[in-house]
Amino acid sequence: MSVPFDLDLVARSIARSRVVPPRAVVGVLADAPLRFAISPPLDLHFDDLIGFDAPAEWAAIAVVADVVGAPTRRRAWLACRSGRHASATAANRDDAEPIAPGAALVMADVVRRSVGLRTDPPSHSVELLDELTWVDALVGHAASGPIDVASALALRPIVLRRSTVDAWEQLHARATAESSLRCRRLFTWMDTGMFSRWVFGLWPSADELVATLVDLVEPSVAEAVLARCPLMQAHLAGLGTVSA
Repeated sequence: MSVPFDLDLVARSIARSRVVPPRAVVGVLADAPLRFAISPPLDLHFDDLIGFDAPAEWAAIAVVADVVGAPTRRRAWLACRSGRHASATAANRDDAEPIAPGAALVMADVVRRSVGLRTDPPSHSVELLDELTWVDALVGHAASGPIDVASALALRPIVLRRSTVDAWEQLHARATAESSLRCRRLFTWMDTGMFSRWVFGLWPSADELVATLVDLVEPSVAEAVLARCPLMQAHLAGLGTVSA
């Protein structure tokens, strides 16, 4: 389907619109002139959009939400059935509340899947997920009582991975097969790229996890753990040394 409108211009117009609620879905009907179907305000997590299939008469779909930043900005993600996609930002509203970080992580994927498009490949390796899972478990144990280096290392999961894409495809397939009927439908609606980003959205950031771990354990424990988490270290932003 050809798109008789400028995708970037439409994305900017939707982001700036005062008619569109702070968190909403906008359907674009490619009439002359363009018509728009605007949803009521959505919740902070956009849970209802996972698994959403845009009506056939929509040539494109946009999602609008405020996202955390400096300053917070209103953002519109737009995808059309022809395969093209765009995004735009605008000043946020005074009473706007940013959506959950995990939701923001998959908004570009959501609009693409809503019109049947594939998303980008996984952004990070499964090994990074393994490191996050390990450190999150350590934080839980350390919150209950002291933990030493030997105990921390003993909790590290033993995993063997092949390529990044194969590992995510296997994890996606296993999660789909072993989940409840409702989750199975949602995981089937996602492709592997979106599934990987959705999974990462369930976890705190590397910065949050490491900062919490450093607060809870002895420096020697934090140093031993981080020495075995090179991918997490690469995602840290200005935490300084763990012994500081």
